[in-house]
Amino acid sequence: MYNNARIAAFEKEFAKKLARIRESRNLSPREMSKQMGRSEDYIEKLERQETMLLMDDFFDICRFLEASPQEFFQTEEEEQLAQAAKKFSKLPRSKQEEFLKLMEEML
Repeated sequence: MYNNARIAAFEKEFAKKLARIRESRNLSPREMSKQMGRSEDYIEKLERQETMLLMDDFFDICRFLEASPQEFFQTEEEEQLAQAAKKFSKLPRSKQEEFLKLMEEML
């Protein structure tokens, strides 16, 4: 069962991740709120943990930011790994093979 401390920790982490993902998309809280059709201070209130996040709103935010729900639950380490994997997948096949060979040598 969830207790208040766990809920508060999730809300704090969600607020930080929302701000970080939003900023990575070069959006201000106000711009995002308006583009989503919400009150101008909606995202600011979420990021300051002044309003409750509803499940429907969570999925609306994910769709708007083109972010998967899991991005909001990943640890920082998992997030860095996912970003590295995304960059790796963009390399030409020959560079991927070179990189993997180098990694094997290092291990």
